[in-house]
Amino acid sequence: MEISYRKPELSELDQLCELNDYLFELSLENFDHSLNKSWPGTQNHKEYFKQYFAEDNYLFVAYEGNIMVGYISGTAYDSEEYRNPMIIAEIENIMVLPDYQKKGIGKFFMEEFSKWAKTKNAQRLKVGVFSKNINAINYYKSLGFQDYDQT
Repeated sequence: MEISYRKPELSELDQLCELNDYLFELSLENFDHSLNKSWPGTQNHKEYFKQYFAEDNYLFVAYEGNIMVGYISGTAYDSEEYRNPMIIAEIENIMVLPDYQKKGIGKFFMEEFSKWAKTKNAQRLKVGVFSKNINAINYYKSLGFQDYDQT
């Protein structure tokens, strides 16, 4: 299995949305029943992803051959007004198809996102995880993330 990584083109938006649909369905089924199951496939869904093609945001994909097998998206922003000033780099979405998990793709995504965050002068990396998603929580902890905020 040879995986290639790169920044996607806008012409790949539909493939990205398909992967996100899968992630959305998993989240709805296993973690958050309040998600709107009709949102995937809408124009708003596509518009949501288009923002990550902007220069200030982060979007990277993984391919095996011509099959997109994963992606990561994120952004960097100033901290909230009530916090000490800093730049936060937040992973908004990360997804690797099940057959490709535990093969280093997620780790590669995280390392590249960390490098990008440094170019944005981010002082903190942030990722949100459903509290019931124990596998993801343990994965992020194995990469050095710590619990910060639980709701």
